[in-house]
Amino acid sequence: MSHDHEHTPASLHLPTHELPPIPRGYAAELEHGFDSDRARLRGIRGEVKKHEATLAKLAKRNPLPADASALACEVQRLQNELEKMEGQLVPWHHDEQLLSPKSLLCTPLFGVARSGTRQAHVVLRIPHSSVCELTYQGPELRQSDGLVFMALLHLARDFKPGRRVFFNPKALIESFGHQCGGSERQQLHQTILRLRGGSLLGPDFSVQLVAYFGFPKHGDWSVGLDAKVMQLFEGVQPIWMQRRLRTELPSGLATWLLGYVRSQVILNPTSLTLLQHRCGSQAKPKNFAASLREALSILEHNQVVEPGWQVVKGKVTWKKGENG
Repeated sequence: MSHDHEHTPASLHLPTHELPPIPRGYAAELEHGFDSDRARLRGIRGEVKKHEATLAKLAKRNPLPADASALACEVQRLQNELEKMEGQLVPWHHDEQLLSPKSLLCTPLFGVARSGTRQAHVVLRIPHSSVCELTYQGPELRQSDGLVFMALLHLARDFKPGRRVFFNPKALIESFGHQCGGSERQQLHQTILRLRGGSLLGPDFSVQLVAYFGFPKHGDWSVGLDAKVMQLFEGVQPIWMQRRLRTELPSGLATWLLGYVRSQVILNPTSLTLLQHRCGSQAKPKNFAASLREALSILEHNQVVEPGWQVVKGKVTWKKGENG
């Protein structure tokens, strides 16, 4: 059966208004006088570059100056510090990008249900890498929670995980394309509480999705990513996606498929049973197939998949588009 429709889904056409940026987090009492750990990282890189240029000049002298050896040791020390710091920071992504470990996008962790009562506690097996499986324990999470999690990674990306990072909740809500009212503020509050209540257990580590959450009635809120959150990036591919596209797609199967498509080098014909299992949909197979067709229409319109996809005989045949 082809993907032709008698009508265009109402959710297909996305708004075109300007989307405010995710607010940049800030932290108090940073060392070394820098405004972020990433700024400190850039400062060290600058020191290394300057010292290496000096060493290159000294190497032309004969005999070699006595202070050259000490400077070479300093360069090595700074390079060791660089390597350590680079492994402690969330991979860099610019203001119009969101990022997540692949294993959190292509699994049922952030499910595709859009309504109904959430389960208070679930246990999920999460394929993580070729040698590791994670177990999620905590409240049922959905695609809307996944968007907030990526936004928190984004606003805290310049700081070592574990550090308390402050942000303006109104600015974060507006970065999702919403007006900030009491209900939106309460929804964000509940979402971060859910993330704080969820943990991923590995063979030899445990990571909370959010380790700390401060939410005074007035003023900025604060979050702290788990100090071990970088374990989720070890041995797995980080996936980048357009922030605007992820934010403005209707939350559910369409956003889950965006992450799935972005994580694939090419799209081979894929079993609907496999997709339904991976996204955690509890729909009947016939209803899931109908939802898949609608989601693919939305993704085609947004150039995530190319026109010409088909859902037939229990498989989807598709190709990545320009935004896939």
